[in-house]
Amino acid sequence: MARKSKDIIMFTIDSSTKRTGITVWKNAVFQEFIYINLDPDDKVNKKRDDYDLLRVCETRYPLMCDQIINLLQKYNPQIIWIEDEVVDRNMKTSRYLFRLQGVIEGWALSHDCEFNTIRPPEYRAACDIKGKRKECKAQAVEYVKKKLGIEVTDDEAESYCIGVYVLSLFNISSETSCIRKGKTKNDKHTRK
Repeated sequence: MARKSKDIIMFTIDSSTKRTGITVWKNAVFQEFIYINLDPDDKVNKKRDDYDLLRVCETRYPLMCDQIINLLQKYNPQIIWIEDEVVDRNMKTSRYLFRLQGVIEGWALSHDCEFNTIRPPEYRAACDIKGKRKECKAQAVEYVKKKLGIEVTDDEAESYCIGVYVLSLFNISSETSCIRKGKTKNDKHTRK
């Protein structure tokens, strides 16, 4: 697919089969958050047996793939960075997350798009985030609130932190890249 724009679009993604946060960057400048929530009524602490968990993942997986592919088609990013799956969770769930990552990588390969994965400790360090998983997610939300002045979900916040890490690789300060042209840090950014 031929690119129509000289702008560089980057997606940074914190994905799951339930909720996915995407940060869209244009020429290394934050543009917007996209949040996909396929289970808005699910209780965080709700217990599921293995069969129920597998059934829910089987149902959500194709829906999440479809939504992400539609966004990739719409924005046509040249660069994708996604949180690498860590195998310390339920293996049945992990299989779906690996497959979801593979779908995104497959899209990237077929659209001449750079694809990269990043482990959570690496991108969290770029934002000076430390601690256990739950603490880190809360710190990421606070980091975005401090940088952009808005409340976001932990998935959106972690996708933003991935972008901060990527920018740091090129010595681009998130201080200058977190503000869209003509906007201030305190302006409201909309979600798709």
